[in-house]
Amino acid sequence: MEYRTAGPIVYWLSKRTSWLRYVFLFTKPSAAPNRKSVWDIVNDEKNLFYAKNFPINPKDSAELSYKSEKAAIFMEKNILPFIKDLNIFVSWGDQDLYFSQKGFENFVKILSNKNKVESLKLENSGHMVLIDNGEKILKGRLLHYILSLY
Repeated sequence: MEYRTAGPIVYWLSKRTSWLRYVFLFTKPSAAPNRKSVWDIVNDEKNLFYAKNFPINPKDSAELSYKSEKAAIFMEKNILPFIKDLNIFVSWGDQDLYFSQKGFENFVKILSNKNKVESLKLENSGHMVLIDNGEKILKGRLLHYILSLY
């Protein structure tokens, strides 16, 4: 899991100190808050199925989280504003533990300035939207969206 689920101290320090990624290189993943396993899947049955059948790396890198945040900031400032004249579909879960709701909303807002953007926030779904609650709704909307482009 990303550093936000590693605990409040690691999260607070990692937001303020880039050197932390060298001190806390690895954090041991534990069950995500309000989840049955380390998987960010709200649906308990699906969560346990994936935890049993698809084990994750037992070590999580705090540096990956640092790099992901830096990449997101760079993308918001230097890439997204230059994307234009595209049809874009964006979906996310309202219970995502990896990324903030504000991040998804900013992503859609920036892209909407110069593009036609359709978005779908899935209720009661975590990060793994294609296999969590609302997966059938999302897959149906994706199919409809793709077919509408032709």
